[in-house]
Amino acid sequence: MQHLGVDKTKAKLAIRIVDRVLNAEPSSMPDTHNDLILLEKMDANLSRLMALYNRLQPATRSLLAEPIVDETYPNELNFMSEDEYELAFGFIDIVNNFKTVRQSVLRTREAVEKSPTGRASVSRINTRGMDAAAAAIKVWRRAGKTWKKGRTPPQTLNPASEFGSFFADLLAAWEIKANPKSAYEAATKLRRLRGEN
Repeated sequence: MQHLGVDKTKAKLAIRIVDRVLNAEPSSMPDTHNDLILLEKMDANLSRLMALYNRLQPATRSLLAEPIVDETYPNELNFMSEDEYELAFGFIDIVNNFKTVRQSVLRTREAVEKSPTGRASVSRINTRGMDAAAAAIKVWRRAGKTWKKGRTPPQTLNPASEFGSFFADLLAAWEIKANPKSAYEAATKLRRLRGEN
């Protein structure tokens, strides 16, 4: 983190930021083909689930509506917080919120279909390298560093620049196998498609 020119406390914060970004959900893009197939299957399985539920006898349905508690602690419900109590009902929540759950799947499917960042296949994209580039940009900004054009990162990476050296060192420190220039440029392209700068 010497490239940042910050004290040890801020360097530790920078390391935490990089870790948080790299350990969060990948900032990649939808795998349009596969994701649409999986969302279609989710929708079909939700419908099957409801059809099976509706075929159950009312007595059996009522058993599904009972809270899930550990049998060794029969009075557990008395000590649950409101949130824990809500979660204890599990399956019946899907039944009671079927329309909302299904709408969520359908909205997600529509968003994937319209996503400007979607790709037919993401199997050959180094999303880890892209995430590292996003982390490097975030840390660079947090340290008050700028690029030649100010706070907006350039579209292409100059490996010989101060930021280029910082990013290459970040990849090495986190043992991420990626071409710095390719990973950075893919990440900035994704940022532009998302309307970020």
